[in-house]
Amino acid sequence: MKSDNPDTTTLTLRDTPYTLIQTAKRLTGKATGSQAFLAGIAKLDELSDQVADQREEIRRLRENLRRSQTLLQQLAPLCIQVAEVAGQKDLFE
Repeated sequence: MKSDNPDTTTLTLRDTPYTLIQTAKRLTGKATGSQAFLAGIAKLDELSDQVADQREEIRRLRENLRRSQTLLQQLAPLCIQVAEVAGQKDLFE
């Protein structure tokens, strides 16, 4: 059956496991399997964008962490030198 609206079509689910349909309806709060399917696809699209954003954030955070670790490695020997200089009692006499 075709819809009068050219932007829509009828969705029929065949040979779909009952438990899968019940799970989709429970997760989406929809009353029918086809409504749950459509709501699930919309949520999948939203979550896919969210995952992409989170992956980018993780990449940036890892880059910042690597820079911070490199900086700390460079500062460690300088801190030792400062401690040695500060430990010289005759420095300020």
